[in-house]
Formats: sequence, structure tokens, C-alpha cells
Amino acid sequence: MAFLRSIYLVVLLVAVAAAALLAIPHLADLAHVKPVVHRLFRYQLFAWVVALTVFIFATLSHRADAIRFLSLNRFTGEMAPVRWLMIKQGENWARQGWQFGIVLTLVTAAVISQQIPVESFSVTRVMAVLPVALGLAISNSLVEELIFRHSIVSAFESHRLKKSAPVVSGVIFGCAHYFGAPGGYLGVLMAGFLGWLLAKSMQETGGIFWAWSIHACLDVVIFSAMLLAGN
Repeated sequence: MAFLRSIYLVVLLVAVAAAALLAIPHLADLAHVKPVVHRLFRYQLFAWVVALTVFIFATLSHRADAIRFLSLNRFTGEMAPVRWLMIKQGENWARQGWQFGIVLTLVTAAVISQQIPVESFSVTRVMAVLPVALGLAISNSLVEELIFRHSIVSAFESHRLKKSAPVVSGVIFGCAHYFGAPGGYLGVLMAGFLGWLLAKSMQETGGIFWAWSIHACLDVVIFSAMLLAGN
């Protein structure tokens, strides 16, 4: 039982899950699925199998913490000071959470506009794809939060290495995004920072609210660009 509760086993499982997510497009031959919206929805189906596998293991091995961190009504919590991020003593997620969400969404939009260029852009086209992009974003962000944040934070919560959870989450999430969107080395840095920040939000609020909502906002931008570009 002690082995099943090992944080190292959870980290290994998350790393394997990350590899599985990267392999889905190839194993399921999604590159040939047209149109792009069908490809994206089909990917979500496979991704949910991976996410539920990790979630079930995390819940069985760290039941109390895993259930607690699923809470959506815990959006307040004092933030540990981070000098380089200008987070001061006494700052709270209730005030800073939405600010991080806005800034990160704008940064993501700027980067994605360069990595996924959209030839024809109009308000009409954006409004047409927005409902689909929102649905995909809600699904994909929850999939990735269950895999990369919820499982790691839950496993580390009662361990002496608890403070390492955000870093571990950020490293795995960042490396996985080398092949994602945003991608490349810039994508690694952006996703690594996001993974660290969202895991920090879960630890300090005791819930998944900010992690899921901020991540979903970024994914709306990414999926909208994919749908508009048609690739």
C-alpha cells in the first residue's frame, strides 16, 4: 500500500500520461481526420481515457486530498510571496486570480497569433467558432488539470516534499508542450510557468477553481485559432 501511495509512482504515471497524450494523434491517425473540429473532438475522447485513469489512481491512493482539491467553491487563499513575480505578503487569490487570467490570456493570444496564423479574421468568424472552442476548452483544460495538477498536488499534499509539487507539475507540463500549442522552447517556458502557477493556486486555495478557469480561458484562445486556421 505504501508503494501505491508513493509520490514517485504518481510522478511516473503523470509522465507516462503526458507521453500518451502526445502519442494519441499518431496512434489514432488523427492527422487524416477532416474537418479539424472532428479531429479535435476525437482527440478529447482519447484524452479523457488517459485523464480518468490518472484521476482514478490519484483518488484511490490519496482519497481525502484528491476529493478536497476537486472543490470549485474555494477561490480564496493567501498567496505565498514570490519576489520575482511581485507577489507580496498578504496577497490573495480572490484578487490576483482574475488578474493572472487576463494577463496570461493576452500573452497566449499574442504567441498563438504567431504560431497559428489566421489568414481571414473577422468578428463573424470568431463568433461562429467560439461556442465550439469554448466546449473544447472546458474539456481539454479539465483533462490536463486532472492529469498534471490534481494528481500531483493531491499526492504531494501530505508529503515532506509538498512544496516541490508546483515545480514538478511545471516541469512535466512544460516538457510535454514542446510539441503542443504554444510549442517549441517558448511553449515549454510558457507551459512550465503555467503549470507551476496553477499547481500553486490549488495548494493555496485548496481547490481547482482558478487552475481550471484560467487554463480554460487560455484554451479558448488556442482552440479558436485552430478552428479559424483550419489546422
